[in-house]
Amino acid sequence: MSIQYISPETFKKMDKNNPFKKMFIEQQERDKEIKQKINKITKNIP
Repeated sequence: MSIQYISPETFKKMDKNNPFKKMFIEQQERDKEIKQKINKITKNIP
């Protein structure tokens, strides 16, 4: 599946049940969790 660039305006107009929008939001949540885990790990490195 190819992902094209979507402008923020188009994104806002999308239905919240739109599969692409759902997928995108889930991906952002995962990215956030991964960054937090990495930050925790790097903080513990002396």
